[in-house]
Amino acid sequence: MHGLLLLAAASLGAAGCAQASSRSCDLQKLVDGDVLGHGAVVHCESFLENTDGGAANAMLLAQECVLSALGKGLTFTLLYDDPIAGDHLSAAISGYRGANDRSLVRYYAASVNSAGQPQISVKTCNDASPSVQPLDKSPGCTPAAGRPCLTCNSPGSGLLLCGGQ
Repeated sequence: MHGLLLLAAASLGAAGCAQASSRSCDLQKLVDGDVLGHGAVVHCESFLENTDGGAANAMLLAQECVLSALGKGLTFTLLYDDPIAGDHLSAAISGYRGANDRSLVRYYAASVNSAGQPQISVKTCNDASPSVQPLDKSPGCTPAAGRPCLTCNSPGSGLLLCGGQ
């Protein structure tokens, strides 16, 4: 699993954060780089710089899009802002069918650290087996602005991709 995260970090580093530098942190570029070369991309939505972070109906459709793409083994992305800005300002989810017919899903969080520098971290959602999806609906959660209500079934550890520490 750690090798997978290191491989992910290396491939993502080339896509958007070549160095741990705040000027090279770009969530859209990282997500696009992650899915590059994995077939046609289903863009489930992009709510970046959207004042409402994606209204509830739109976020429900985005949730359904992600789960449908994942179930069909398609490459997908979802990007959104968090209008309530708790521990992150923007987030993204990307996924594709990888080696051994297993899905690889990544959750990204873009935030600003205590020094005011932007940073992006990633967490990989691993599928426990080819018959278990790595991502599912969050129990008891209703999609709303900035909240797609999707949970990793078997989350890996987080990794800071770029930005200040």
